[in-house]
Amino acid sequence: TQIKAFVGVSGAYDMLRLSDHLNDRGLHLSLLNSIMSINGRTCLEDISPASRVFTYVEDPAKYKSVVDCLPPVTLLHGKDDDSIPYEHAEEFGHVLERAGVEVDRVFHDGETHTTPLIENPMRGHGDRLSEGVLSVIKPEQVSNVDKNNRRMVPEPLIKLALRVSPF
Repeated sequence: TQIKAFVGVSGAYDMLRLSDHLNDRGLHLSLLNSIMSINGRTCLEDISPASRVFTYVEDPAKYKSVVDCLPPVTLLHGKDDDSIPYEHAEEFGHVLERAGVEVDRVFHDGETHTTPLIENPMRGHGDRLSEGVLSVIKPEQVSNVDKNNRRMVPEPLIKLALRVSPF
């Protein structure tokens, strides 16, 4: 009850559904299952928030007190994220809404899985996904998205990094 908001940024909310996508991108299912296991038992469903919330939705009387404690949720995601497609956040938002949770989804064109941490800072300007987090936790903060700071790396190198990044 002390948590006032939850902000998800480019999250993996349904590992079961995401596993095929990750396999297609080179993280083979056998390796993913090994990484995401406890004592040799795969736990993709257990660690997936979407699966857990869906369980609450399917048995509302049993889990009403849990769902009632969930804070408003903001899901931020880049539309050009190849690591975890933004549709996963969209679907997780629907599951949360079915459970009665207040959800705000914000999707940004041109943002990938790494632009908030790598490319945008190298360009020397703020990042829309990072700004989205700040707008929830500190709404009075002035945005720095459009401020031009000093570029760290030439744009052709940033574009090359985007093409070779596995994320």
